[in-house]
Amino acid sequence: MAGTNTHYTIREAKAILAQHGMTIKSVDGEYRVAFKGPEAKTEASAYYATNLLDAIGTGIDMARARGDQARRRRRGRLRHGDRLRSRRRNLPDHRRHRRHRMRLTGAEHMTSTQLRTYEMARRRLADANMAFMEMVTHPTNPMTREDLTRLIALRPDRYSRFSGWLTVLPSRNSIGA
Repeated sequence: MAGTNTHYTIREAKAILAQHGMTIKSVDGEYRVAFKGPEAKTEASAYYATNLLDAIGTGIDMARARGDQARRRRRGRLRHGDRLRSRRRNLPDHRRHRRHRMRLTGAEHMTSTQLRTYEMARRRLADANMAFMEMVTHPTNPMTREDLTRLIALRPDRYSRFSGWLTVLPSRNSIGA
């Protein structure tokens, strides 16, 4: 629209708003802008204005907002797979195809990689601890694994794998020393 002093006829306004899927009616001195179609029946979706320019502007805004909403909804459907995702999840192998494989979103991928690295680190730590236990609880050593675990929990600075109590002196090798 050129400027605020531009005057439209109701017919021109109708033509402009029709391009955006809106209708405009002149109802006793006011202009009623609404969506075309079944939504036009709900009063909440209609807008009343005394100024024709205001009515046109608001109509276009309403149409744009509705378009954005639809786009967002569609994008969400694509992203979250709507109902397709659950339907395709459990296909047997002979019906599976690269094209239909479940794609992860960026966030999901991040989560899964983080989980994987966390799990791996945890597993590595557990393995190392187990190896350490195996090394310490030698058949000749009277200590049980539970004793050692308890000791490590009580005094990690002295008895944990990282304290170096096994490597410092041979005499420290037996816990009683």
